[in-house]
Parts: sequence; structure tokens; C-alpha cells
Amino acid sequence: GGAVEIDYLLPFYYICNMAAESVRWFNYTGADDEVPDDVTHVIVSIRVIPANAFRGHPNIVEVIFDLNVQKVERLAFISCPSLRRVIMP
Repeated sequence: GGAVEIDYLLPFYYICNMAAESVRWFNYTGADDEVPDDVTHVIVSIRVIPANAFRGHPNIVEVIFDLNVQKVERLAFISCPSLRRVIMP
């Protein structure tokens, strides 16, 4: 399997082994984004994460904030039982 480097985040962090079929990335850029149910890893690329933005997404395991994120509104990640890691620069 190959690796994907997410180079616009802090350089110390991420190289991901994409060979695992269970990993599905999604780049969240705003409230109009329809977050697919099978997404496991999210990169957030906006200043404010709206309330309830990821409500009820049971497969999200990890969220990575880019440098622009300044605020997470109330209950943005409620009912995300698999969420284990949030990475902020």
C-alpha cells in the first residue's frame, strides 16, 4: 500500500497508510458539505465548525484541524461514538 502525506498541516504529524480499506478521508469546508456516513477521518478547513456539524456520524474516528480553525460551536461532534482523536495545531 502507498502513503499519503498531508503537507499543509504541521509537518511533524501525518503520514497515513491508505492500504486499509476501512479508512475514508473527507475534507470539511463548511456547513453545506454533506458528510458521507462512511467517513472515518476528517480534515477541517474552516474558521468555525458549526453546531451539530458532525452530529450522528458513528464512523468518524479522527478529526484534524488545519491552522484556520478558531472555534468549535456547541455539540459539533455529539453522537460520534467512535471519535478517539482530535488533532489541533
